[in-house]
Parts: sequence; C-alpha cells; structure tokens
Amino acid sequence: MSGSLSIMGSIKRIGINYFSIGVLAVLVFSSFYSILKIKELREHAYKIIPLVLLGFLPILYQIVEIILGNYNLNVSYVFKFLPYATIVFLIILIKNQNLLSIELIVRLVAAIIALRSISVFVFPEVAVQNSFIKQYGYIDSFYVYEYINGIPRVFFPGLALVILSIFIASRNFLIEKTSVVRVLEILILFLCLLIGLTRGIIIISVFLLSIMIVIYFFIKKVEIDRGKIILGFFLLSIGILSLPFLTRAIPFDELYQSDRFSLGTDNISWRQAQVDIAINQIRTPKELIFGIGPNATIPSDPLSQDYYSQTNELHFSYVSLFWSFGIFGIVLFFMSTIGIFFLGKSKIFYQTYLYPWLFAFVSILIIGVYNPTVTLTDWNMAIVLIYSVLLINIKGGAENKI
Repeated sequence: MSGSLSIMGSIKRIGINYFSIGVLAVLVFSSFYSILKIKELREHAYKIIPLVLLGFLPILYQIVEIILGNYNLNVSYVFKFLPYATIVFLIILIKNQNLLSIELIVRLVAAIIALRSISVFVFPEVAVQNSFIKQYGYIDSFYVYEYINGIPRVFFPGLALVILSIFIASRNFLIEKTSVVRVLEILILFLCLLIGLTRGIIIISVFLLSIMIVIYFFIKKVEIDRGKIILGFFLLSIGILSLPFLTRAIPFDELYQSDRFSLGTDNISWRQAQVDIAINQIRTPKELIFGIGPNATIPSDPLSQDYYSQTNELHFSYVSLFWSFGIFGIVLFFMSTIGIFFLGKSKIFYQTYLYPWLFAFVSILIIGVYNPTVTLTDWNMAIVLIYSVLLINIKGGAENKI
C-alpha cells in the first residue's frame, strides 16, 4: 500500500498526514459500502457479519473511550482492522470475475513486491537501514531491519501475498507445462520469502506447501511429472544457498551459525517479556472479557530498558488480540476465520483447485501464533481477500485439471 510505486506511496511522499487521510478514506468508504450492500450476500451473512463487526471493533472501543472522557486516543488499530469490514465490497468486486484473472493479478503484484524486496537485498544502500531510524532511503516501506553477518534482513509490505503466490505458482508449476517463466516465478518468490530470514514463516510455509503437493500427488492422483518435484526442491536449495552470493557476505560458517539459521530460542525472551507485562495489566473480569483496549501500550523491547519506545501490539498476534480486545476479540476473530470451515455446508475441502488459497490461509493463521499478522494492515487485507475467494468458491481456473 505504501510502496514508492503506488498511489498511496506517492501521497506519502507529499506528506504523511495526506497519506493517512487517503488510506483511511479508502477503508472507510469500502467499509460503509459493505454495510449498505450486505443484504445482497444474505446467504453468507452469518459468515460475513462477524468479520465486519471485527473490522469496526477498534472504532467501537474508541467511541467508548470518548464517552468515558478519555481523549488520548491511538487510531492505529482503526487502520489495521478496517480491512475486515471491507469484505462485502471485495466480494461484490470479484464475484463476477474468474479465478484465473484474480490469480493473475495476485501473482503480478507479488512479483513486483518480490523484485523490489530482492533489489533492496542486493543493494541495501538505497533502502532504509533500520525501521527505527528516521533515515529514509530511496525505496520507502522496503527496509533493512538488521544485518546478520553481512546478510541484510529485508522487511517489506505484502509478504502474505507473496506466500499466497508461492502456493498458486507451485500448483501451476505442477499441473501446467513447464516453462522458463514459471521456473523464474517460483525462484523469485522463494528468494523473496527467504530474504526476511524469518525462520517461523519459512518453515510453516514450506511445510504446508509440501503437504499440498503430497495431497495433489498421492491422494488426488494428479498426474505430476516427478522431475518437476525434483526441480522444485532444486530451486528451493538454490534459493537458500544463493543468499550469501547475492550480498557478497562471507564467511559461510559464521552466517549459518547465527540464530537466524537455527532453531534456538534465544530471541524469544524479549517477546515473552512483552507478554508478561501485557498480561499483568489485565486485572478485572471486564478487562479479561473485553481487553485493555487499543490505546494501552508497553515498551517495545522490555529487556533493553528503552521505555521511550512504546507499542500497542505484541509480537504474538493472538496474545496481542487478547490483550487489546479480550476473550471477546479472540472469539470474534476465530468465528470470522476458522468459522468458514465449519459453519454451514462448507465445500472448501472438496474444491482442490482452491487448495493454494486454502493452504495459504491456514499458513497465515498459524504464522499469527508466533508473528504479528492479524495486527498488521497488509496481512489483514490478504486474509480478507483469501476469505472472500474461499467463501464464494470462485471458478474459472484450474478446476478442470485437479
């Protein structure tokens, strides 16, 4: 959304206030449009209404704060959660489209994100060097978080779309004719996934991708050339081993001995300290049920003793959701997401051509246990897009081949 090539990115360069107003205007318009048009999707109302309510939850909390006389408000959660309220607008927008065209757009956007993030990885000098330093480089929103023995960790918006595209591209690679373009697409997307050096996201995504391939190959009896699977693992290996070459980082042994390339738990301590402080703020039954609210803050890194840097979200998404919105927020979220699988007569598990969307959706939900996802706008936009496609079972793609 805030990339330098986007409309909102251009507005951000003019002024951050104009950018905030522009984003809020888009979200508010599509959210209220969803409310006005929800009757057109009455057959899905019981699956949509909880999601719309979740989208407006921060606004309801802010209204209560104002009624109680608290005018020191933090509106960041309004931006983060309003994407949920846009679901009706999105469904109406895509319901007459075929799956092939939707996937083409997703893959195109993901490819742009991947190429931009890789360019920052290869040429980190043109990017922001640290997310906490107000030293903006040429490419906004795509920044170097830190260096791991010479390897830059690149953070960027739209990672959820990249994960979705990896699943889509992998399905197409398996069932379609192999081409140079398909091979390059998968290689670029995997490189994009790897350059963040986020162990949990990489492991979860690759693990669920492997399960999807196994289902296609062994259970659904899809005719897949074994050579393609071998080529796929080869491409993945190339992606992992090419990281040092792309950044000219040496030596290899120091790189792969770092915590980013191990399953150690050394970097969990500050996240656990966040959780301890946040949970200790919950003292009354009302706070247990409805949370502290989106205006509460804690130190970003309690172990650093830097109490000037405050945050209203935790690194663990669902604990953060519980902290801010209590049991009510947690129940509402899982009713809105997992409910799609169990409410009514769901046919999702039989629509094998939609498995890339299904497995990407499950990946995002699992990633949220360990990483901030449902408290970030771009991840929530991806959740709503995937939810919409799964809910209305869009066709017009690979359904005749799987």
